Formats: sequence, C-alpha cells, structure tokens
Amino acid sequence: GAVDKNAAGETRTDSPATNLYIGGRQYAGNLRPFSGLIDDVRVYSRALSASEIKQLYAMGGSKIAETPQKQSYFTTGLKSGLVGWWTFDGTDIAGTQVYDKSPVGTNTGTRAGGTSVTPGKLGQGMKFNGLTSYIDAGTGSSLNITGDITVSAWIKLQNPLDVFFGFIVAKDVGAGRNFGFGVDSVTRKLYLEGYPAVSMDGT
Repeated sequence: GAVDKNAAGETRTDSPATNLYIGGRQYAGNLRPFSGLIDDVRVYSRALSASEIKQLYAMGGSKIAETPQKQSYFTTGLKSGLVGWWTFDGTDIAGTQVYDKSPVGTNTGTRAGGTSVTPGKLGQGMKFNGLTSYIDAGTGSSLNITGDITVSAWIKLQNPLDVFFGFIVAKDVGAGRNFGFGVDSVTRKLYLEGYPAVSMDGT
C-alpha cells in the first residue's frame, strides 16, 4: 500500500534495435530475473512531474486487486508520452501475448519461462519465478527513447532474487545497456541505471 522506495534519474539509449524486457534483463546470454509480482508497467518518453507521479500512486487505491479506473490516465494528462503500458489484466492478455494498452499500442509482450497471472495491485498482476520468467516486449521504435524517460510499476518482492540484481524493466545493447530499473539483491533498494553510465539508488 505505501511507497517504500523510489528511484529517478536521466538516461540515454545508444542502440535502438534491442528488446525491452519485463521481469528480467538479457545480458551476455544470461537472464537477470526478478522474483515476485509486477503490475501496471508503464514507460514514458518524458520525465513525469512530482504531481503526476502522485496521480499514478493514487490510482493504486488502498488494497490489493482493486479494480482500476483504466481510462483515468486519458483525463489526468497521463497519456502524454506514454509509449508502453502493460496492465496484465484479463482482457489485456491472450495466451502468451500481453497487449500494450498505451496510445502507441504496438509493443505487445510475449510471456516466457513460467510467468503466471495473479491478483495484482490494479486488477491482475504477473508473477515471475526469479529463475526463468520474463516478458519480451520487442524492439518497437517508440521504445527507442533518446531523451528523458520514466518507468513505473507496482512490485512485490519475493526470494530469491538473482545473486546480483533483479530487473523489473530493462532494455539492453551488447556489452553496454540502454536502461535498467530493478532491485539490488543485497540492499533491496530500487535502482535505475543507464548507458552511458547513470545511476541512482532508491534511498
């Protein structure tokens, strides 16, 4: 229910043709998986203001699995810059496909490695096993963000996290990385990192 940690920073992409992953990060042939529940993942191609972040938080209501007011983001201004939105709700999932409900609407994700639907913070969420689970949201051009970026999600941690890091959302490029938003397995803090190197921990 309450905000525990948050992270913010500026990052840039250095190669467009890379996949965006939810619940993990593919790097050098290895998956850095997230262990726990993820819900209502959003990617914006701009920096949200403090008041807009508060609006997103308020949408979560006060209890698990509360039915969200899905269209409220159109009337609150939270549509601007929204390039990826994965709700994980029943009508937004078909088999292994997870539909992108942003105004772009073309960044459909594909579930892999044993993800499972579960009660979430806003309707349904997605459970990731911390070993093999992830969602691949592809290489859509709208996700090739070269300016400011905002990534948001509701999460609930479970053990074990990867020995180094559990990624919530990440977009990679070879030996470098575009952006990664996750949880440090030791400190349990949220962490945002980018390439060129930019990072802020969730203190």
